[in-house]
Amino acid sequence: MSGQLTIMLPNSISADEVAAIAQTLKETQSVSSVKERQPDVTRGVDPATLKTWFEVAIGVAGFVSAALPLIKKIVAMIRTKGILGAKIKLPSGAEISVDNATSEEIEKIVEAIQKK
Repeated sequence: MSGQLTIMLPNSISADEVAAIAQTLKETQSVSSVKERQPDVTRGVDPATLKTWFEVAIGVAGFVSAALPLIKKIVAMIRTKGILGAKIKLPSGAEISVDNATSEEIEKIVEAIQKK
């Protein structure tokens, strides 16, 4: 089973930061593909708020076991860069606010996917 995370980044992020995040994601072992998207047709997303997002496919048998360390890595990377307003959307539709989520909250959200 593969799963897909969507990483939504705010308008304040630079093109260099987008490229650095994309490269880091592509070099991550559990990631099978990374697609960068730009908002052309917004679906409930304000284009002034959202500049770009990534669709990250995890192509391993255990999505949950691969997703948890990946999500924590993404959160740490975004926080280290000082990016505010980023979100991670899980296949279930649940969203994690990178600004506010604690490690414990992230674990609970990801574990809830496993129970479904």
